[in-house]
Amino acid sequence: MKPIGHQPQLYICSDSFGVSGVTTQAYYLARGMAALGWDVHVICYTTYGNYYPAFSSLPITIHQINTFTCEDFAKLYSYNRQDKIDIATKVRQYLEHNGIFDPVKPGILVINYMLSMLYILDSIPHNIARTFILHSDEKYYYRLLEHFYPHFDGIVTVSKHIYTHAQKFVPLNQLSQPTAVIPYGIETPIIQDSHKLKIIYTGRFVEYQKRIFDTLEIAFLLKQWEVPFHLTLAGDQSNRITLDKRIQHLGLGDCISIVGPLSREEVSQQLKLHHVFLLVSEFEGLSLSLLEAMAHGTIPVVSRISSGVEEVIQEGVNGFLVETGDIHGFAAVLRDLAGGFSKFKSLSNAAVNSIRNKGCTAETMAYRYAKFFDRVLSWNDLNCDRVRQQTVDQDFALEEISPQSAVKITPHNQCLPEVSTTSVAKIQQITYIQEHPTVTFFLDGMHVGGVQTFVKHMLVALPKHQWNARLALYVNNLDDLEVRKLQQQGISIIGYNFSENQGHLPEEITSALLSDTAGIIIPNFISQVYERTNKIPSRFAISHIFHADEAFYYDIFQNNLSRIQSAIAVSQVCYQKANQILKDNSTTIPLTRIPYGVKMNSQWVERKNSQTLKIIYSGRIIEHQKCIFEIPQLAALAKQKGLSCEWTLVGEGDDTELLMHRIRSLRVDDCINFIGRATPELLSHLLEHHDVVILTSEYEGLPLALLEAMGHGCVPVVYDIPSGIHEIIKDHHNGFITPQNQRVRFVEALRQLCFDRGLLKEMSYHAWETVYPTYSVNQMVSKYINFFDEVLQNHDNQF
Repeated sequence: MKPIGHQPQLYICSDSFGVSGVTTQAYYLARGMAALGWDVHVICYTTYGNYYPAFSSLPITIHQINTFTCEDFAKLYSYNRQDKIDIATKVRQYLEHNGIFDPVKPGILVINYMLSMLYILDSIPHNIARTFILHSDEKYYYRLLEHFYPHFDGIVTVSKHIYTHAQKFVPLNQLSQPTAVIPYGIETPIIQDSHKLKIIYTGRFVEYQKRIFDTLEIAFLLKQWEVPFHLTLAGDQSNRITLDKRIQHLGLGDCISIVGPLSREEVSQQLKLHHVFLLVSEFEGLSLSLLEAMAHGTIPVVSRISSGVEEVIQEGVNGFLVETGDIHGFAAVLRDLAGGFSKFKSLSNAAVNSIRNKGCTAETMAYRYAKFFDRVLSWNDLNCDRVRQQTVDQDFALEEISPQSAVKITPHNQCLPEVSTTSVAKIQQITYIQEHPTVTFFLDGMHVGGVQTFVKHMLVALPKHQWNARLALYVNNLDDLEVRKLQQQGISIIGYNFSENQGHLPEEITSALLSDTAGIIIPNFISQVYERTNKIPSRFAISHIFHADEAFYYDIFQNNLSRIQSAIAVSQVCYQKANQILKDNSTTIPLTRIPYGVKMNSQWVERKNSQTLKIIYSGRIIEHQKCIFEIPQLAALAKQKGLSCEWTLVGEGDDTELLMHRIRSLRVDDCINFIGRATPELLSHLLEHHDVVILTSEYEGLPLALLEAMGHGCVPVVYDIPSGIHEIIKDHHNGFITPQNQRVRFVEALRQLCFDRGLLKEMSYHAWETVYPTYSVNQMVSKYINFFDEVLQNHDNQF
C-alpha cells in the first residue's frame, strides 16, 4: 500500500508497554503507519511491560522520558491537580530540551493514556495536530472529551456506539474538527482445526469492568452439568492469589489453567489452540481481544454490552451474545457448543470472515487512520492559530473520573523518594464569598489526630461546593506549621480564648459570624461553645459530631439537646447510641451517619517481596485511648518468637518520652523507628512502603488513620473494639481482628503475614478495595453538603 500524500510524523503516547487493548492498538497503529511510510515515534514514561520487545522490533523511534525521579513516578498516578501540573511541566521540558517534535514537518500526536499531555496541549508546536481517541465506553473518556475537546484537532471513537453516546457531551457531528469512527484492527492468521472444546479468556484479571470472577462461576456450573471442557485464563496476573484460592475452593483445579503475562506471539498461539473465546465484561469500547480471537477462528461468547460487540457479532452466525452477569446463560451457550462440534467450522469461518469483511485488520485500520490524519493535518493548517490561542484549563478534577482499571507502573529502579517535611502544597487560593453559607469548625489546635485531619479535609473541600469554611482555633496554637499552611491556602482562621470571655463569645468569633449570611457551627470537642449557644445568632445551626464511641461525646449531646439542631455519627455504633438518646428524651433532630473520608491511592500498589515485615502506627502518642505502650510489648514478643519486623511510629503526643523509655527498657530500640509528626505527603509515602498498620486502641469512632492506611494497601491488625472496626475489617479477609490485650493472638496474626507473602499480597488488595472509593474525601464531603443543606432548610423553617 502506497503512502498517502506526504510522509509526516506520527507521535503515539503510551505511558508504558503493559498488557492492554490500548497498548495493542498502539502497536498495530505504529506498525501499520510505519509500513505506509510515516515517521513513527512512541513517547513513554518507562519501557516497562511485556509489549516493549514487540515495539522495539519495529522501524520506529521510542522516546523514554528519562528525567523522572522516583518521586515523579509516585506522582504519575496521583490525581492531585498540582502533581499533574508538575509532571506535565517535566514532560514539556523533556520534549523541548530534546527537540522531540520536528518544528517544520507536519505531524500527528495521539495522546492515549499519557494524561499529562492534556495539560500542555497549548504548548505543542502548531505543525503537530493533536488527536484524541475514545477507547472505551467509560465516563472517564467522555469527561476528558468534554473538557479538552476545543484543544483537539481530530477525534476518533473505536465504535459507533461511543460516537453516538459522546454526542451527549460534545456535538461531534457539528464540530469543525475532523471526527471519525475507526474500529480496532488486528492480524488475521491461518486457523488450525481442533476437535476438543477449549475455552479461553484473554485480558486483565480484574473484577472492575472485566468481571473476571464470573468466569469461575460459569466454569463451576459447567462442571456441575458434567460438560467436558477446559478453561484457560491468559492475562496479567493481578488478582492471581485470589483467583487461585477461588479455583481451589470451587474444586476447579483440574479444568482451569492460568497463564501469562503473554507476549503477542504467545497470545496468538493460545488462541489457535482454543474453540471459544469468553468475554463477560460489563463494558468495553471495541474489545481488541475479541477481534483477535475472532480473527483466529475462536468463537466468541460475550456479554451483550452497548458498545462494540453488536457491530461485529451476528447472533448464532459468528458468535453468541449473553446478558451481562447471566452465569446460567453463558454456561448454557457453552454446553450447547460442547454438544455440537459440527457447528464449529461454520461459526469459526464466519468469525474470521467478519473481521476481514468489516475491515478490522491492522492494515485497514492503519489505512483509515492515515486518511483521517490527512484530514486532521489539513484542518490544522487552516485553524491552528485560532485553536492554539485557547489556554488549557488545568483546574480539572481528574480524581472524579479516574479509570479504576488503570495499572500503576513500578519502574525497575524505583527507590525511596525524599519527601520534604516542610513543603507547602501549591493549590488554588480559597476565597470567602459572603453570599455562601459558612461552616465554622472549632478546634483547640492542629496537632496530630483524626478530628484534625477530618477538619483539614473539610476546610479545603467545602469552598469547591459553594460553602465557605472557617477554622476557629485556640489563640496559643495559631503559630503552628499546619495552621500556616492552611492560611497560605487562603482559609479563614480566627483565634479564640474562652477563659477571657466568661459566658460570652470571644469578640473575634462574634465579628466573624456577623459577616456570614447563615451557616453551621461545629464545636467538635470544644464544650465551651455549647455553653454559649445563646450568644450565637439564630441563623446558625449547631451540629454535633460523634467522633468517637466515648462517654464524652454522648454526655455533651445529652446535656445540650435543646441547643443542638443536628448530629452526625462517624460509625454505626455511634449512630445507634445517639439515636437511643434521642428516643429516651423524646426528641427529634436530623441525625445521620457519615463515615470519615481519607486520601488514598487510586490504584492498589503491590509491595516488594521482603524478608522483613514492615509495620506502621500512625496517630497520637498517648496511652489514654490509644494504649501506645502496648506497641513495644508486641514488638518484644514478636522479636522473642523470631519474627523479622520493622516498626515505624508516626505521630506526636504527651507520652512520647515515656514511650521512648519503654522501648529502650524492653530492648526493642533496634527494630522501632520513631518518625514524629509527618506531613500528609510524607505519611502517604510511608504508608505505601509498609505492609501492616496496627491499632491497639481501647475505643474509637471510625479510625481515620486506619482508613488512610488501608487506602494505601496496608493490612490492618487491630484489637477488637465495638465501634468502627467491624464496619471496615472482615477478619482474615482484609485484616486481622484480635481480642483486646491478647498479645499472643496479635503476634500470631503478624507471623502469618510475615511468612506468607501471598496472603499478605491478597489481604493488602482487599484492604485497599474495601476503602477505595467508598471512604474517599469526595464521598464524605458530598454527604456533608447534602446533610448541611437539609439542616439549614429545617433551621430556616423554625426561625
